[in-house]
Amino acid sequence: MIILFLILAGLLTVVGFYSRTFWGISKLRATPAWLLLCSAITIVAFVGIYWLTDLRKKARWFAFIKPAGYNTLLCYLIPYFAYAVMSIPGVELPEILLTGEIGLIKSFLFALLCVAITGGLSRVGVRLKL
Repeated sequence: MIILFLILAGLLTVVGFYSRTFWGISKLRATPAWLLLCSAITIVAFVGIYWLTDLRKKARWFAFIKPAGYNTLLCYLIPYFAYAVMSIPGVELPEILLTGEIGLIKSFLFALLCVAITGGLSRVGVRLKL
């Protein structure tokens, strides 16, 4: 099955790059090339995670993000609460923390903080459901 998925990802990549000559690659315009390339990337990521977690038995490497999976809605909403709280006193981060490599690192750390907050709230019984 892994081989089949990788072949499919390869075909999606080839067709995606071919179709960009007609429509370009644009997320905002939802071009076929964008869809095909994102689908290929998703399949490769799935195969990689499957290989690492199920075949190599390294699922414990991802234990630190389990709260995001168990309490997804809460984890999704935490950044909105954080931004709202920071807007009350008018706190704004400097431009250097919002762009470039430092901005990416800040975003990654903020995402981990949101997961940690979700885990803490889950431990005290906070859970959101639809």
